[in-house]
Amino acid sequence: MKTLLFSLLSFLTFAQTQLPDSVILVDGRTASCLITNIDESRVYFSYANRLTESVVLPALSKVYIESYGNVYSPTTGFNIDQEEVNIFLEKRLAKINKEQELADELKRINLTQQSIQPEQEIVKEVIEVKPFVKNKIYNKWSFGVLYVPYYSGNTYTIIENNSYPYYSSDVYSFSTNQTNLEAQLSYALEPELRITFETGYSASITDQVYENHVRYTSGSQYDSGNKIVRGLKKLDFSLGLKYYFNNFISNKVSIYTAVGFGKQLAFATYTSEPLYPPQTNPGVIDENNYEEALEDLNSPWHFNFGFGAEYFFNESLSLISNIRVLYTSSSANYESRYIDQYENRSSTEKFSTTDFVTRIGLGLNFYF
Repeated sequence: MKTLLFSLLSFLTFAQTQLPDSVILVDGRTASCLITNIDESRVYFSYANRLTESVVLPALSKVYIESYGNVYSPTTGFNIDQEEVNIFLEKRLAKINKEQELADELKRINLTQQSIQPEQEIVKEVIEVKPFVKNKIYNKWSFGVLYVPYYSGNTYTIIENNSYPYYSSDVYSFSTNQTNLEAQLSYALEPELRITFETGYSASITDQVYENHVRYTSGSQYDSGNKIVRGLKKLDFSLGLKYYFNNFISNKVSIYTAVGFGKQLAFATYTSEPLYPPQTNPGVIDENNYEEALEDLNSPWHFNFGFGAEYFFNESLSLISNIRVLYTSSSANYESRYIDQYENRSSTEKFSTTDFVTRIGLGLNFYF
């Protein structure tokens, strides 16, 4: 009889003191529980039959903690100092675990037995306290697609000047305001620190056909024309780091800063086909490394830095926006050679460029 009363008293004590808290979900469901830890994204607790669970903050409507009352609102977030509350939760849980150990020990001892039975192994369930921040659950990988509606940068081309006596070449830059897509893969070294790998692609191809027809009064005529194809494809790679200032504004928005370095690879195409081939001396040599020099000029190394913000719809999807500034540097050697029966001419010119480029992007990030 005494054993029965003691068991009933232990049950009532556990029900009254071990579940002093409550969580209310956004769909109206309510659970009495024992909250064990709060971090930046979840609330951890145990409930009936000592089951453990955790809930993401967007799924919560209210959170009641013993001695504190309601500490959470979906619009304002937590109205308490989380570190202070976690210290309270840890001390409270340690006290409950000690009381439970004592209750289990008293329950094990039965002084009414006539003989001492072999001591049985007692399995004690101790609720784990998750350290603040360090052990929080989060997705380590993410993949993002960034739409860049604003991209300021330069595309370079080389134009030969064949007027005697200079026979030199000039580099011309065209300021471009492009839109393109970029992809980013990231891995979390720590909850707030991620290593990133980015890649982007853009291409431009132009076809030009022109004809020139001259008729003289003497009856002679002169026809000329060319079909020119120019193409430039650019593939960009970047490796960097991204640091998050968690919940800088609210529970759903994170501000971050990022740095990185990378390389752009350009692939140039240039063909010029005469529509009316002139009668030329077969011994004439006219050649250059135009495509190679164009690729080198448009394949800079770059260093970038910037900042952005992420709005989290849930743990797996976020809307991301950022602004970055890139410092780029490239160089190229342009070589040409012309040989006919009257002259033998060759030249080598070296060009180098530096730019500051701005990129503004908007996209989606998927966490897994």
